[in-house]
Amino acid sequence: MSEEIQSGSSTEDLDGQTVKGDEEDIRAFRLGAVIAQNFELYADCEGLTPDENDALESEIEHKWRQPWYLWLIVILCSICAAVQGMDETVVNGAQIFYSIQFGIGNKTSSRDSWLVGLVNSAPYLCCALIGCWLTVPMNKYLGRRGTIQAARDIFYMHTLLEIEKETMVLKKNPILELIKVPRNRRAFQASEIVMFMQQFCGVNVIAYYSSEIFLESGFDEIRALSASLGFGIINFLFALPAVWTIDRFGRRNLLLTTFPIMSLCLFFTGFSFWIPEGSTAKVACIALGIYIFGIFYSPGPGPVPFTYSAEAYPLYIRPLGMSCATATTWFFNFVLSITWPSLLKAFKPQGAFSWYACWNIIGFLGVLFFVPETKGRSLEELDQVFSVRTRDHAAYGARQVGYFINRYILRKDVEPEDLYALKEVEHRPDSYQTEKPTDPVERV
Repeated sequence: MSEEIQSGSSTEDLDGQTVKGDEEDIRAFRLGAVIAQNFELYADCEGLTPDENDALESEIEHKWRQPWYLWLIVILCSICAAVQGMDETVVNGAQIFYSIQFGIGNKTSSRDSWLVGLVNSAPYLCCALIGCWLTVPMNKYLGRRGTIQAARDIFYMHTLLEIEKETMVLKKNPILELIKVPRNRRAFQASEIVMFMQQFCGVNVIAYYSSEIFLESGFDEIRALSASLGFGIINFLFALPAVWTIDRFGRRNLLLTTFPIMSLCLFFTGFSFWIPEGSTAKVACIALGIYIFGIFYSPGPGPVPFTYSAEAYPLYIRPLGMSCATATTWFFNFVLSITWPSLLKAFKPQGAFSWYACWNIIGFLGVLFFVPETKGRSLEELDQVFSVRTRDHAAYGARQVGYFINRYILRKDVEPEDLYALKEVEHRPDSYQTEKPTDPVERV
């Protein structure tokens, strides 16, 4: 290529600029890779400038010091969540009145039971079948531009080389990649389990029908609405600790802890309906079971599935994976809402609550065997986590039961098994210099 085409720069000048730029890039990528492996040990990494040390320290010591634009995005997303939660709250109280006014309040009629369920669940059916699948095209036309897109393209270069064989065979079909690429399939499997169990733990039965449940237990209308308000307050207050616990204890551990307790709460609530009518103990036990259920749901299956699904997938397929995950939670939200009136009619309160109590046990086993921990993992580490075969992770989950018994019941001094142990990499400031070719042509 002629020097004129190169805007007057000589070939030697361009080669020199390339070498200098490569040195800076190699240093940045090597330091970044080492620090990403264990962010808290950045101070032991040689070669960082004072400004770089200060920036990394600020990320650890001042986590709430973020750009105002980020806070604005968080507020806007929170408003969206509040609108969704308002729907549940309105449905909960309104169904006491609208079912009678519209002539579908006959509790002995199967037709009326299904109609009430359909009205309550219609918004979430629309989310599952329409709303969630607009994510990818809307991101394509409205977002991910400029520097974000440039950064994404750099990641694409690396990722597409790593999975070249798969992408060539699958012809870059994202749906097939989600299913046929083993790493993606395991992430899909885990995120679908946690999203499914977010609904089938039974929470939205209480969120939508707690007023009806309290009426069934002997409350009058005003007291039933007040008791439902109490469940909402508990849900809000006990979700706040999740800001800390979700990174302190881990996503998987929170689910393994909360599912068994939630199962016991639902069994307790259902069995409390056998207490004789008119007894204060019946009302108190039902309210207690529902409230304790809310206490353990709020920091566990409430926030964890969304966090888990958002980080489990590789970046290049994350929009599709997250769309599938949210479609799953909204679809089964619809299923719970539409089936509960008929389920209650057929199973009675004791059987209906026990049904979802059993699903919590199934959820515990699903998380134990098939859901890896993602807490504190970088993108590269998550690739390693989800590259472990499903059978190996299931065997690891079974061994964890033995560890728990030995450690916490028999009080033995045993070390936990680390299935995803990573090799630490040491960085030396001059390490890249011995590897850098001196001839720019060789690098090309």
